[in-house]
Amino acid sequence: MDLLKKEIQTSVVKSMKNVQITLDKDMNVPDSKPDIEKIVQNRGELRLEEIEVLNDKIRIKGTLLYRGLYLTGESGPLLNSLSYPFELEEYINVDGMEPMDSTKVTAELDDLNVILINSRKLGIRALITFHLAVNEIRRVEGAVEEKEEGIQQLHHQLSLTQLAFHKRDTNRIKGEMTLAASKPNIRELIWDQVSLRNPDIRLMDGKVNIRGDLLIFLLYLGEEEHVPVQYLEWELPFSSELLCGECKEEMVGNIHISVGSRQIEVKPDSDGEERVLELEVILDLDMKGYQEESVEFLSDLYSAQKELIPSYSPFYYENLIVKNNAKTKVQKRFRMDGAKGRILQLIHVDGSVKVDEMELREDGIYVEGVVLADLLTITGDDMNPLYGITQVLPFSYLVEAKNLKAGDNYEMEAMLDQIHGMMIDGDEVEIKAVISLNTIAFSMKEGKVITDVEEKPYDYKKRKDIPGIAGYIVGKEDTLWNIAKNYCSTIDEIKKMNHLKDGELKEGQRLLIVKKVKEIL
Repeated sequence: MDLLKKEIQTSVVKSMKNVQITLDKDMNVPDSKPDIEKIVQNRGELRLEEIEVLNDKIRIKGTLLYRGLYLTGESGPLLNSLSYPFELEEYINVDGMEPMDSTKVTAELDDLNVILINSRKLGIRALITFHLAVNEIRRVEGAVEEKEEGIQQLHHQLSLTQLAFHKRDTNRIKGEMTLAASKPNIRELIWDQVSLRNPDIRLMDGKVNIRGDLLIFLLYLGEEEHVPVQYLEWELPFSSELLCGECKEEMVGNIHISVGSRQIEVKPDSDGEERVLELEVILDLDMKGYQEESVEFLSDLYSAQKELIPSYSPFYYENLIVKNNAKTKVQKRFRMDGAKGRILQLIHVDGSVKVDEMELREDGIYVEGVVLADLLTITGDDMNPLYGITQVLPFSYLVEAKNLKAGDNYEMEAMLDQIHGMMIDGDEVEIKAVISLNTIAFSMKEGKVITDVEEKPYDYKKRKDIPGIAGYIVGKEDTLWNIAKNYCSTIDEIKKMNHLKDGELKEGQRLLIVKKVKEIL
């Protein structure tokens, strides 16, 4: 036999796993920093630096960078900040995992609790969740055609979604700004926050196009001693291209992006004054590209001259069902209780999204979660000029996914696209946010391909009882292929004899069939 074969790559979910770990550490205030009187704001930034897939387990190495803004209670600057990186290294057991598996890992800081033990010591308690999606990559080779003449062949169309590539990479974003004329020169940077908003990532031929906005918030001390702490917000739109040889424009992307390390430096302007800010941010990307492909495989064959016995190999594959980016809005009004002194101004709002529950329903995926909004305000209390608070904004939403059913695999990533705050009256604040829910879902299917064909001499005695010409009444489950094969004929011959323009048959239809096998005495 002269079988022509084609190889395809399939990806099937081996494991979806969420693992929580607790970090419980104490940290001392560096000698170069003043005592802590009161903590104004805490932030924890997770960075995954190394992912190693081993047999039956995965090693994850990263850092939880704690950053705190605090009141000193001393003469001189009332505000200061500190940071400390806590190294993470975890081994997570995943039965059946192999080094060749495609593994996507994301980390989420579920809770950060900071206790002021004394003015020189902090207790850091963090709850971190690792989300693992492990896919097994398999290569399947199946017959698509038999080149030998006179062989009757039946083909079937197989539509599948192949994982074309999976890689981790970084993208460097740079920017520069000069202070407005109304702002004093910079003596010392105290605090910075960098947030990614409205990311738009598209796969192109040989590259990845990345667009979005970086929102930068800064607190700094002016050159003059009497000048209070200054703040500024800087929005940096960016558009960048990342080389990716495996990428094609028609692919479907599943890409996780997050802010990694960053560096902000103060530079002198043309007059030699410290008024220029240079920013460099590293964006971390976990990228998957899926290729939707339709392949025509050989599903059966027979001959009028010899017995052909095909060997089949079963396999599993995925089909893309849903890829969408749903958005929902949430807003809330509340009073700023707990501040010492009157709230004079809301100077910054940032936040994050936490998904608490996902439930598969008839029309899609029902999601419940919260937006954690971090607010920073200026107060009328000279000894407590800044006041920070975190507010919880609950939300719920039904992400449309009509074809999704139990047993299908899906991933959802919640991101904060926008968040704004406004003072309404007195101490009342209104927060509005836009949440992006990026969803991708696959159905698991089973197929089979012909891997080999055994040839045997034709058993003419076995076919002798089949009449040379026969009348046949079409049954409910009959197909032209089955009828032709059972009566040693061909589809073309049956269509010709019965003036059939297409291959459609109706139950009860009468056919005239002529046997094509030559009798050998």
